[in-house]
Amino acid sequence: MAESKSPAGTPLGGMSIAVDVGGIEKELASLWRNQSAEKSQALTRACSWNFIVFANDEAAFKSAKGYADVMVRSVPTRSILVLNQPWATTGKAVEAFVSANCHIGAGGGKLLCTEEINIESRGKGAEHVPSLLRALVVPDVPTALWWAGNPPDNATAVRLLLSGVERLIVDTSNAGDGSLAKLANVGGLLDGVTLVDLNWLRTATLRSLLASLFEPPVGPAPLWDIARVQLGVSSSSMPAAKLMLGWLISRLKWTVQERIPRGAGASWRMLSRDERPIGVDVEVVPNSVRASGLDRLVIETTDGSRFGFTASEGSSVQVEGSPGGVRTFSAAEPPTEQLLVAALGARGRDRLYGVALHRAMELER
Repeated sequence: MAESKSPAGTPLGGMSIAVDVGGIEKELASLWRNQSAEKSQALTRACSWNFIVFANDEAAFKSAKGYADVMVRSVPTRSILVLNQPWATTGKAVEAFVSANCHIGAGGGKLLCTEEINIESRGKGAEHVPSLLRALVVPDVPTALWWAGNPPDNATAVRLLLSGVERLIVDTSNAGDGSLAKLANVGGLLDGVTLVDLNWLRTATLRSLLASLFEPPVGPAPLWDIARVQLGVSSSSMPAAKLMLGWLISRLKWTVQERIPRGAGASWRMLSRDERPIGVDVEVVPNSVRASGLDRLVIETTDGSRFGFTASEGSSVQVEGSPGGVRTFSAAEPPTEQLLVAALGARGRDRLYGVALHRAMELER
């Protein structure tokens, strides 16, 4: 395994060292002694979370590892990264590598160092991963597991990994059709585990921007007179649109009446809380300029008023319905490493996500 680097190429730690699985803790202790002897600055060993990354393919693993190596600058963790290869027929059943990620702390004095353990399982070696994870987490420190790649759809497979885990992190940005219903089913079976979706955090700015359009002087009156909602998303980003709709449905107390067949995109008919029909259309845009894939959301009222946003250049969006007519606002989507930091903080306990997810699930029936 090569030296861990940030996106800018700044070294964060040394070469990974191959170790015997049964001697991981011993090798980590030796690694810290060597680090202390080699560094001229004072060295502080930091850990506020156990952070497990679980990936079923190498591409997702490499991508997740890059984000995790940057994230530890903001949230010190013991990172345990698992590349699970159940289809592999050659190589050791389980291999482990350890390394230290170090950076100079605020003020330029001490070196802040965190631990990284990489585990590769092949074939039946995957059966040993859950018990290995339980043995490697730091006691009395909260634990999060990031399921890298497409969200899980098998609750049984996930539950084997979640002993002692407080947060299960997923990303629905490129999940397929029907994935939200499967994810909701997984989340409903994970007692005591908070489900965190990076794509929900990614679109937080858009939800705040949309809600701000109905603050004074406009007020909430137009919300009770909605006739149609139009969304534009990339072809692989339908979950983002459904979660946004799930949020609207839950906040405005709509009822999903029927799904209308379409060749592309999706359409539904809703009923408002006073049983007035509302049409919802999701159009597919050729090329989204946003990581979430959500480019447009426009609300039309019965009197022809329009409220919403349309993606513009870069991180900007054009907003309709704000005082002063159409205006341009910045609505940047944070990079993944910042979303991971948020997922481990207070924003990772957003109860509204679970509500929106279960209402979005109704759109897939």
